[in-house]
Amino acid sequence: MTNKKIRLQAVKELLRQIHPLNFPGEEKAKITYEGLQSFYDRSCERYLAAHNVVAIQEKENAQPKRVSEKSMQQSLLHQDGSQDPMRCDFFVGQKWKYLGNYCRPLPITNITTGKILAPLVAYQCINARGSIAHGRRPSLIYSWDNVMACSGLSVLDIFAKYGGHVVISDVKSIKAELMHGGPVVSTTFIPDEKIAKRYSASIIESRLNKYHYCLIVGWTGTSNGEVWLVQNYQGNAIIHVPIGRHHIEDIVVFPKNRLDTLTWQNGPYLDRDMSKVDGWLEMNSVELVIKTHELELLAEVFDGHGLHHVMANKERFVLRDMKIQSKSRSCILAEVIWDKHAKVWIIKCQFTDDSYPD
Repeated sequence: MTNKKIRLQAVKELLRQIHPLNFPGEEKAKITYEGLQSFYDRSCERYLAAHNVVAIQEKENAQPKRVSEKSMQQSLLHQDGSQDPMRCDFFVGQKWKYLGNYCRPLPITNITTGKILAPLVAYQCINARGSIAHGRRPSLIYSWDNVMACSGLSVLDIFAKYGGHVVISDVKSIKAELMHGGPVVSTTFIPDEKIAKRYSASIIESRLNKYHYCLIVGWTGTSNGEVWLVQNYQGNAIIHVPIGRHHIEDIVVFPKNRLDTLTWQNGPYLDRDMSKVDGWLEMNSVELVIKTHELELLAEVFDGHGLHHVMANKERFVLRDMKIQSKSRSCILAEVIWDKHAKVWIIKCQFTDDSYPD
């Protein structure tokens, strides 16, 4: 790596550290950041201009070289023949199929300010990653009311409520996190007039040439190069933002907590340690052993209704893993049996939802 590239990377890291989001309420931080950002942009322009001149000269002096289709395909492969995942198209809805184009909460009115956009995008990220932790689309989510209650808070403020955040700012790390963790949020995407004109319904006019927080859900290749797949805040479209443009990778964040300690399904809940029941998320039913004094816990789940009434009316409840509360399934009580030899009760829970996808 050349000294010029090292210096530019150092400036980029400094930009990340002094970003105004890290110093809420400090006007000087914004001024300092913008000054350094301007210097960084000018330096990049000079570097790229010089690089392009050299590239043009080399191209004029070079002999044309034909590249076969086979060679192009092999350039995308590892030495073991597997395709490089970092160069393949990726969309979170492909890996987690139950996620699909899932995007919640959705705004009930047109958004005109970043004060609402920031918490909206933050909660869309949390709900999506909560769906991944749950293993299916959640029925218990953070709603539009949660967004409105957090008006004026930053994305980082929202993530702080759930254990903090992690910052990444390079393409490789962003791609890796998308593939292994789910959607991420860019806090530094700055749309210009060109991209705003192309995606007029997805860009808030007041955020033109300003930070327009957005949810990155994948990437793909185009005839003009790779682009990020960005879920628009209305949840009804995917827009393309060129990789390396519009400052979209300068600061990308995601929740530090994997959200598996949160419940993503409405109760009532029967909490059990399911760590010893292998494959229960894929079963049609499961038998649980409970002791006599634990029948009280079962009774509380059904709000005092008799077991005969509960089974006859197929009253729904949720079996939830007490250690990983994001894992839960809807079910009904099918049987209650007394094992006189073991002196324990055996309850059979019949699941009423589809098994968790592989």
